[in-house]
Amino acid sequence: MKETHRHTKGITALVAIMIMTISLTLGVGIFQILFTEMLASRDQAYSAIAEYAAESGIECAKYNIYTNETFPIDQLWCNGTDLSATVTGNTRTYAHYEMTQSGACAEVTISDQVISVDSPVPNRRLITIQSRGRYPCTNPRVERGIVTSIQQGL
Repeated sequence: MKETHRHTKGITALVAIMIMTISLTLGVGIFQILFTEMLASRDQAYSAIAEYAAESGIECAKYNIYTNETFPIDQLWCNGTDLSATVTGNTRTYAHYEMTQSGACAEVTISDQVISVDSPVPNRRLITIQSRGRYPCTNPRVERGIVTSIQQGL
């Protein structure tokens, strides 16, 4: 009987170390999954904010196009801010404007070209609006873009 008892003396410590190792591995694995899901959830919220900023830029440009008598527009009025255009050929790029409630910003680019095709309504203008929403504005983590086109008769 003494010999059997002597061979099982350290088995309790070995079993305890194995259980602790398995528990620690499971705990680290669960923590890693939770942390990754938390980051993905945060990025999804940031993505929605950036998309809303891009959509706001599109709506601002459309409003300015429809309310101005002349085109091209040299300045956009967005969110209480006057934005001047940087002109390159037939493309006008307007500076960022910040949406103060959310910390997001948008950059709006408007390009236009005259379409001269033989169609029932010749010489139409094709206006393309591109808006890129970013969140946060400085060192953006996410960026979402929207592009839309409008046709106007000349």
